Amino acid sequence: MFFSRLVSVMAEGGLNVSVFKYPLGFIRVIQFVFLVIALAAANSWHADVTYVCVDPTTNTTKSPIQAKTTTFSMASHQLETCDGGKSTFWTDGAGGAAGFFYFTAVVTLIFVLIVTFSYVVLWQIYSNDKRIPLADLAVTALLFVFWFFCTSIWWSAANGIGGQTSEEHVKAIIAGAPEKWGSFVGVSANNGMLTISVLSGWVLVATLALNSWFIWKEVVPRSESAPTQIA
Repeated sequence: MFFSRLVSVMAEGGLNVSVFKYPLGFIRVIQFVFLVIALAAANSWHADVTYVCVDPTTNTTKSPIQAKTTTFSMASHQLETCDGGKSTFWTDGAGGAAGFFYFTAVVTLIFVLIVTFSYVVLWQIYSNDKRIPLADLAVTALLFVFWFFCTSIWWSAANGIGGQTSEEHVKAIIAGAPEKWGSFVGVSANNGMLTISVLSGWVLVATLALNSWFIWKEVVPRSESAPTQIA
């Protein structure tokens, strides 16, 4: 039944692209953009630690070691040591917070694409079946709650990563085990990307809250309206 209606609507070619001129559709575009930014920013993060080891047999300085990490599970990530082995450098990480953030972002991205498709291609079905706007409202409100908590947690985790990769902290780690890490040369971490991902998260919190209000105020009581009448 549903698929026959879907084929019928798509065959008619009634694409309601005008929905993007109004809050209901336009806000989904904003969400899509900031979801991509949040994921891209988090994926772009990395930290580089450079240190120099001394050969104990010849008492000469070896070539500097530049160890790079791109994982947020820093407590389990191992770097090359002066004896040629590998060992854990950091004692803390944000793997759980990052996982929650990524999960929420991916689920939201999939939902936004599906619901946008419904607005543009399946508006007749969306507007004539009261259950679909109510489901849209329920999922949007649930995602608002998820984003509020995951962004709060990710904000705290991002600050922790900034502290872990700060020059003072890295110097202290190396100075505490010179036989393992030698002497400090430098550290570079693009923590600004984490700030961008956090800010994108708060934008998504705000847009999902607004989105829930738009659906409740405009769509649910007026499901028979055309998209161009929803403002």
